[in-house]
Amino acid sequence: MEAKTAAPEEKMKVHVLINGKVQGVFFRAQTQKKALSLGLKGWVRNNRDGQVEAVFAGSKEEVEEMIKWCWQGSAGSKVTSVKPVPALRRTSEALDPRRNAGIKSAKPEEELREFEIKY
Repeated sequence: MEAKTAAPEEKMKVHVLINGKVQGVFFRAQTQKKALSLGLKGWVRNNRDGQVEAVFAGSKEEVEEMIKWCWQGSAGSKVTSVKPVPALRRTSEALDPRRNAGIKSAKPEEELREFEIKY
């Protein structure tokens, strides 16, 4: 009788923009709290255009749960969309402010150690 080995846990990393009433309502702090409770790595920050930007890395199941939470958000928030950041914005050429309205982006090779709020 052969022993079955557990399949390796599928990992993923997503980069999203969250729109709606998401600034001034403790969205970043609650995002960090939720992400840490799920054991995710990454970061969250406010953008000058009123959006919140985040990177979530961990197991596929945990990242998907975090994305679902983003739609709910913190008390007082009203989320209208949670969208993945196009791959183009993740390249150094995409840092041209004429192309991305001031959105800064994570480098694909960025090492994530914990979940933090960026300022």
